[in-house]
Amino acid sequence: MYDYENQHEVIPTLKGVVLLKALLEESSLQPQDLVPICGSESRVLDILDGESQLTENEIKGLADFFKMSPKYFSK
Repeated sequence: MYDYENQHEVIPTLKGVVLLKALLEESSLQPQDLVPICGSESRVLDILDGESQLTENEIKGLADFFKMSPKYFSK
């Protein structure tokens, strides 16, 4: 395993807002696409800018939307 890790780059696990930004980019989505989950585009932008934290309901909504475990959106 050590040799494998030395020969192959380990992909870091993304979580929280970093993951959300990556998912938006990969899916060609815009912040307004998350308005049904977060309530408003300004709320989405505050989350993406690190000015606000995701609520438990937003985490559940994002997990459903992206078909992932909620744990990846929690800090």
